[in-house]
Amino acid sequence: MTDEFAAGPEWPFARTVSAGRPNWVSSVAPPGTRLDASHRVEPLPLHGSPEQTAEKFAVLLETAPRTRVVEHTGRHVRAEVRSLVFRFVDDVELVATATGAHILSASRLGYSDLGVNRKRVEWYRKIWDWVEETREEPEGDEHSGSHVANDPAASPAEREPGN
Repeated sequence: MTDEFAAGPEWPFARTVSAGRPNWVSSVAPPGTRLDASHRVEPLPLHGSPEQTAEKFAVLLETAPRTRVVEHTGRHVRAEVRSLVFRFVDDVELVATATGAHILSASRLGYSDLGVNRKRVEWYRKIWDWVEETREEPEGDEHSGSHVANDPAASPAEREPGN
């Protein structure tokens, strides 16, 4: 078994990365390279059309800590995320296609990110999957207030029990 994944679609992101540095993860290989296991993450599943998926992902990013959406056009979302302690800026991009939502999370500075970008994408995936699982309306009284847990536009804090 190999650590490398076959090349996917063409590089859809505005941000470029250095293939030899361990400070980014992506669901698409950079031009002229193959995506190895240290950089590989799976695309996010679509939630509706590619345009709806990008819109929902932009909402998720707007509720994430220290995150600012800087561009959202159609199927493309780009955001900046500041680190908690040193306030470094990392880039997150999502490009939704007919087959899935391709994602990139990359540090702007430094050689290694110590796994931060992979953890970030997995956090997004956890929230993304949870929103998809809970998007149907709960049974019973529709005015009970529990609908917030199913609202993808609600912040993660609003979705937690007891809020």
